[in-house]
Amino acid sequence: MLIEAFNAPDGSFYWIDILDPTGAELEDIAKNYELPLVAIRECLDPKSLPKFETIENHHFLLLRTYNEKCKEHVYTLSGLTQRLGIFVGKNYLITIHRRDQPFMLQIRNEWIRKNKDLEGKILPKLLGKLIYSAIFSFGQGIHHCQIKHEEYENVLFTNKATMASIQEKFLIKQKLYVLKKILKAFAHIALKIESASIIDTEALYHIKEITANQSFEVEQILDNINNLISFNLSLASHYTNDIIRTLTVYTVFFMPLNFICYVFSMTFMPTNWAYAGPIALGLMIISGTPLFIHFKRKGWV
Repeated sequence: MLIEAFNAPDGSFYWIDILDPTGAELEDIAKNYELPLVAIRECLDPKSLPKFETIENHHFLLLRTYNEKCKEHVYTLSGLTQRLGIFVGKNYLITIHRRDQPFMLQIRNEWIRKNKDLEGKILPKLLGKLIYSAIFSFGQGIHHCQIKHEEYENVLFTNKATMASIQEKFLIKQKLYVLKKILKAFAHIALKIESASIIDTEALYHIKEITANQSFEVEQILDNINNLISFNLSLASHYTNDIIRTLTVYTVFFMPLNFICYVFSMTFMPTNWAYAGPIALGLMIISGTPLFIHFKRKGWV
């Protein structure tokens, strides 16, 4: 679906937003604006990372935006994010994406209201706003990871590091790795855009700032999650050692008692000996009591 998102009053600039395009619409755009069809189709590639290229007289940006409707246990690039392709010409801007993100709808509405109240160059301002909003959208994903990290810390000593809890932390870790990879790609894009001089200096500053801030937050949460996983594994090992120690204590305690029972049950022992039972019981008490006292002092029982 083609949306005429913005048209400058003097006809010097226009923005076309293409939502969920068909194959025929993509071919028409490529033909009418002399754009490579391969680059246009790449806008819908689920595995492409953010990038910036200059193709003849056009600039091509492939951005990633956070998918607000992604499921909690999704951690893949295609599941966590959505694609946004941007083609920048001399006097126009074309955006291509599958689903209408909330920030795209907001920007379109803002620029429709600004139609008669614009000063300066339109393209650098609009392009800067789109890139900044795409990066800003990842704040929601980072906030979700932060909330989950705090939840894990609160139950750290209550869930006894179950396998399920460790797996959940690994999923958050994978999400953070995806976010880290995307933000790193955005940082490279910012450097290339700065060389191309296609957005405002102020907008570029804000893009670099938010990319650096979010990258720092991702790194910080990732370090905390790694520490939690390591601590959980240590706790799991500690609980296992406690169980093994308890079993060892019981084994050592009953070992002499079993030996005494075994000796008194042998065939050479007289079956009608009246003192066999009391003697066996007395030996058990004599051999078992010191072991029990020793284990009790050590705090093992």
